[in-house]
Amino acid sequence: MTPEWINTSFAALATKPQVLEVFASLNEGLVTGLIPFYYTKTRMHGLPIKLIGLAGNYASYHQEIISLNQHSEILNALLLKKQEWQVFQAENVPNNGPTANALRSIAKTYGHTLLEYPGDASPYIEVNHHSFEEYLSTKTKKFRYNRKKEVKDFHKKGLSENKWYTEESSIDELLRLIFQIEEKSWKINEDMSITQNTNEIELYKHLIPTLAYNKTLLANVLFLNGSPIAYNLCYFWNNRIGQIKTSFNDEFKHLSPGSVVLFHLLEKAFELQAKEFDFLGDIMPHKMKWTNTTRQQTSFYMYSKKHITSSIIGKIKQLRHTRKQSHR
Repeated sequence: MTPEWINTSFAALATKPQVLEVFASLNEGLVTGLIPFYYTKTRMHGLPIKLIGLAGNYASYHQEIISLNQHSEILNALLLKKQEWQVFQAENVPNNGPTANALRSIAKTYGHTLLEYPGDASPYIEVNHHSFEEYLSTKTKKFRYNRKKEVKDFHKKGLSENKWYTEESSIDELLRLIFQIEEKSWKINEDMSITQNTNEIELYKHLIPTLAYNKTLLANVLFLNGSPIAYNLCYFWNNRIGQIKTSFNDEFKHLSPGSVVLFHLLEKAFELQAKEFDFLGDIMPHKMKWTNTTRQQTSFYMYSKKHITSSIIGKIKQLRHTRKQSHR
């Protein structure tokens, strides 16, 4: 969750004018922690509420408070400084990570109502084998055969190319190709295409240049007879690859272009000797073909005990949440 990522996603996806702030913790002049956050006025149950949210709520994966083992201390310091807060919101936080534990600890200490909602369960691959072939050897014979056959059959259908995009000079071309593929993908019928959402268009218009300028862009586009068929958009940062977005032209579904473009991407992950390949997002069948390992995320809502409005709303929501859980 770099400053560039936060600024880009926040500017494109924030639903209302909001000010992005950063709370810094200092010890003898040294920065020991940072919390990028926003403070806003909203309504719950028709009542006005003052809410603090982590900046990564808009578009972040596995977000954590930035701290050197002092997550509870720095979070508590922020809440004490912003004493007027009534609700604290943190989306998609690793369930057993230091930020999650800090929220649980503070809620217990001060008597705040803390509600936890299951978030994404992000599949990932630990790239701890010497080569992609060695990793494939851990899969079943049928799996290996099917994946390699998909790649071979696709590249036999005509003049094919798997092209990589990592440089600033490729920004405009990559954006054009991604939007072109999205327009012809299955996502159009599900209203999930980037091109159907103005905020998402703005996000990727700014995110891709940001990744390229910071030397963290990793993308590949699969072509067949000169036409773009499928793509992957990833970041390669801190020796980890995260798959931000992927799609394919639905007219070529019979050729399994999504599987083929992913196969080439995973090959690249091993070639680059990345520590981890993260599918990001939630569990989906095509991801679980490759791994059984997931990282559970949780979304937290903490309702302040110090304010009567938030305290009552928190208790109402807690009761509803408990009833819903008991009926499952």
